[in-house]
Amino acid sequence: MEINSYSYAGLIVKNLAYLFQLFGTSFKRGEKYNENLLVMQININCFKDINYNEITTLETYRIINDRTHELYVKNVIIFELNVAKCKEVYYNEKNKGKILKHVRWGALIYYNNINDIPEITKGILSFEERKLIMDKLSELTHEDLFMTEEEALEWAEWERNSIKAEAKKEGLKEGIEQNTKNTIIAMLENNIDLETISKITNKTIEEINLIKEEQ
Repeated sequence: MEINSYSYAGLIVKNLAYLFQLFGTSFKRGEKYNENLLVMQININCFKDINYNEITTLETYRIINDRTHELYVKNVIIFELNVAKCKEVYYNEKNKGKILKHVRWGALIYYNNINDIPEITKGILSFEERKLIMDKLSELTHEDLFMTEEEALEWAEWERNSIKAEAKKEGLKEGIEQNTKNTIIAMLENNIDLETISKITNKTIEEINLIKEEQ
């Protein structure tokens, strides 16, 4: 699950990288493929972007064949819940009939008035659950633990800097890994035995053999 407080270039790519990293670690070499495994990502978007008026409250994304529109991978799915849009839809439609549950959840996440909770949570929370949330929020309000607008902007700036630092860190890590791979290839070409290569590079014999097979 990803909570995105603002939109920026690379947000989708970053979230996809996390998703496929999780998907990749779900399989081990030699294991039988598990067709029942489902890897799901839920992106909770708390912002309005330039196409906000065209956004729906909930979007679903799958990997499909561009020509046939058939599923290419059946067990990867992405949901995007736009809680800002959910709040808008809820307040516009609450007196016109039944509100979808995911719209209520989205509006609840994005709410700005504790007194709205009993009405928003009809049909999705029990009385006990609702009371627990309201009691906790009342406690937090009295302790002044909600962020001010200035604090929220500072938090957003910190998050942006963290993303840049993480990207730089990943770039350095990839560079080191590539240099190690190049060193292994050079040693293989000079017929250095695998155990010696393993000691020098801290790579296992299996990892070295995989690099050897790629050549």
